[in-house]
Amino acid sequence: IYQKNTDSVHVYFNNVNITGDDDAGIAYYLDYTNKTKSINVINNNFINDAGGYSVYLTDNASLLKEDNNNLYSTGLYIGAFNSQLVDTLAAWIAATGNDSNSISTDPYYYSVTNLHTSSKLLDGAGIPAGNVTNDFDGETRSTSAPDIGADEFSPYANDGGILSIDSPFVGCAGKHPVF
Repeated sequence: IYQKNTDSVHVYFNNVNITGDDDAGIAYYLDYTNKTKSINVINNNFINDAGGYSVYLTDNASLLKEDNNNLYSTGLYIGAFNSQLVDTLAAWIAATGNDSNSISTDPYYYSVTNLHTSSKLLDGAGIPAGNVTNDFDGETRSTSAPDIGADEFSPYANDGGILSIDSPFVGCAGKHPVF
């Protein structure tokens, strides 16, 4: 998403996914130099899997309300603010004064073109914004704690994963029955 010299254009509930080998790509770019009206950037997934910035902002951040977003990059920097490179979400919050309720996590999109998500961290992590009452599938959004991004979803109740695989261990040599 690229915004330059815009006033009162609000960005709510989007899924952006930058992929490939070009680390110069930016998921959300805002050049807000010499503007006087506010812009709200709320409940978005700004994901850069190509190693570039999740977000790039210039000037006038005092007029920007950016919060409850997911800012994630596989690169060294989460973003840039006034040309200053920022490497962590905590540093981003300190530099911009925004995104105090945002997160930085892989949304686990189904694929590079299917931007449905299954990350429990995004579930209910948004806030009501604008008049957006449905997601991109037409599903009704929560009125009190919507999901971050374009997809309103319910995580799997019994989700599991492997944290590590240790080397195989053979307790006793020989043949043993398995039941």
